[in-house]
Amino acid sequence: SYPWLRDHRVQSHIVFPGAGYVDAALAAGASLYPSQQVELEDFEFLRALHLPEDKDPVQLQTAFATLDARLTFLSRSALSEENWVRNASARVRAHAEVPRETIDLHRLQASFSQKASKQEIYAATARAGLDYGPAFQALTSVCYRDGEALGEIHLPPELSDSAAQHRIHPSILDACFQAA
Repeated sequence: SYPWLRDHRVQSHIVFPGAGYVDAALAAGASLYPSQQVELEDFEFLRALHLPEDKDPVQLQTAFATLDARLTFLSRSALSEENWVRNASARVRAHAEVPRETIDLHRLQASFSQKASKQEIYAATARAGLDYGPAFQALTSVCYRDGEALGEIHLPPELSDSAAQHRIHPSILDACFQAA
């Protein structure tokens, strides 16, 4: 039901993106704390969720432990009674709004000495075994220097209809990870 997930591949396998867990945790947090900002802490990516190429369904489950405010994301094949696998977890809590700092984006961009184009970025990720299809090629350029990066990100047009279903679309957040 999410065909764009086929564009997130590691070593040629479809892998559920870490950014998808973050989006799901934010949505769960908004349900838990509907009138407050949400903060995620101690996010752990425990085991990759490989998605099948065919129609074999995967069961997903989200569990919330009130004792420590921990969300846990679990999966298993829907065709068997295997044990649940812990894929990711995070603590979620209400967060007081913090004043935002103003950044001079043009000055910041001018301070970077190196730049990579979209073609250069995705050629490098492919060499590393990260095969991003069009839905996960939201990073259009990146300026960088030692230990810092600033990326220009645009949601691919084919995902615009689904963007409102997310707190932050996994394609956009994944592009932030890619810039790093």
